[in-house]
Amino acid sequence: MKLLVFNTLIILSMLTNILSCNISSSKEEQKIFFDALHNTKSKNFQMAEKLFNILIYEYSNSNNVEDYYYYQDEMYLKMVENIQVDSIQHKPDVPYLKGTVSIGYGDEFGSNIRPIQEKRILFMEQYIRKFETGKHREIFLEGLLFLYTKSDREKILSVAIALSNSKILSRRKYAIFYQAMIAHENNEFMKAIQLYEKLITICIGVGEKAKYQLYLSDCYYKLDNYKMAMKSLDKVIDFEKAEKEKYMSKMAKMWIDGYKSEFNKHISERKQFLFFK
Repeated sequence: MKLLVFNTLIILSMLTNILSCNISSSKEEQKIFFDALHNTKSKNFQMAEKLFNILIYEYSNSNNVEDYYYYQDEMYLKMVENIQVDSIQHKPDVPYLKGTVSIGYGDEFGSNIRPIQEKRILFMEQYIRKFETGKHREIFLEGLLFLYTKSDREKILSVAIALSNSKILSRRKYAIFYQAMIAHENNEFMKAIQLYEKLITICIGVGEKAKYQLYLSDCYYKLDNYKMAMKSLDKVIDFEKAEKEKYMSKMAKMWIDGYKSEFNKHISERKQFLFFK
């Protein structure tokens, strides 16, 4: 997920917003908020976190308390940004067959970043429990979608279902995509097919449609439905017919050849073309 830039303009706009939201907020509350922002900007994150916690817990009845949650999470994002890239531990490369795709779970964060992300998870879950119709609810649900680890797949599904009807298309797509990928990973191929078809319907970009059509073909292949698997790959090529760059079509043509040579083998002997080692 793209990390938000916490620059001076954002700080000033946040300050203006918090003061205008509740003109009756006490001078002390306003001072604590301003100090929290100042400490965030100065990268004194320990003090900033302490001040935001004061705002959240000691001013829990303030009209601005939901915004304090939001801005504290921005502070956590600033902490993540502050970690040097070369200190992030990456997983070793895994020799997947070309074209293999898997879900990006929160486990992939480096050891220096993961403790911060764990704080964010608890923080977001607390907000969601407390504010059932909160104005930042979808933002935090989307955050959890990317932060949960593979062991939290049931939570991921719960969040994804909650976001399935979001008015924001990008959130709705991510929500359906995670449901489809987890179903695919769990060998629930018919369910995955229905979800990929839904994604293809709501996506605007040709590249996205072609990508999900490619994934859909893998489901039919795993269901031993050679005819529909090949038909799905033909649709991938059709989607990109007018495109200059035909990335998914190249993959589809490779798979067509692979399907032809592999389909008559027993399922257990077939090569892994796409998903989940």
